[in-house]
Amino acid sequence: MATPPNEFRAEDESPDNAGQQDPEARQIRIGPPSMLSAGIGAHAGIFNQWVVSESRAHGLIGGDLYLRYFYVEARAFLELSDSGEAPGLFEVAQESSRTAGGALGAWLPIEGSIDGHASLGYAVREFVNPSELYGPSGLSAKTHVLELRIGITDRSTERLLGARVGAWIVSTMDMDPHDATWRRTFLRGDGTTGTTTGTTRIGGFSLGLAISAAFEIGGR
Repeated sequence: MATPPNEFRAEDESPDNAGQQDPEARQIRIGPPSMLSAGIGAHAGIFNQWVVSESRAHGLIGGDLYLRYFYVEARAFLELSDSGEAPGLFEVAQESSRTAGGALGAWLPIEGSIDGHASLGYAVREFVNPSELYGPSGLSAKTHVLELRIGITDRSTERLLGARVGAWIVSTMDMDPHDATWRRTFLRGDGTTGTTTGTTRIGGFSLGLAISAAFEIGGR
């Protein structure tokens, strides 16, 4: 006797439908370009800096001003880092930094999802250390920096004024690292004084993570 067909087979389990998906669901589409928009925001994060064979973690805070039109974004930024030493462990004072610069990049809105960003920037970074090992005024040394920033953001509304939050991966490279000389004076057991000298490497490569929040006017 022949087996009767299964009358309760679901339609999507039939051989004709097996493995088929709506092609629209698999597509990632870039949204329409932006009208002129502007924003002001702040970011904070952590980064690790490698200098020769030494590395040290730092915290940073910063501010951004940006303009966006079509798929292009221009940005000016200012960042401050902490010095990274642990005073509770009586570590020698380390260098903090101040960085100011600008960047130009691309903005890619993904329909129904987040926005992607990528930019390449140039900045001037000043390393500062108040220690008198570097002289009565401490250390102040500048380097030129290239910055690569990649991130994702999302805007709260499509209205004229909205908030935007995001997360970023930031990498920087000091283009002209150099050595700063320090001098330490000490008292010998016989009552005479002696000195030791050395150098501190200024500049290196860094990689960090940051989160951001901004207020934005305009856009699509």
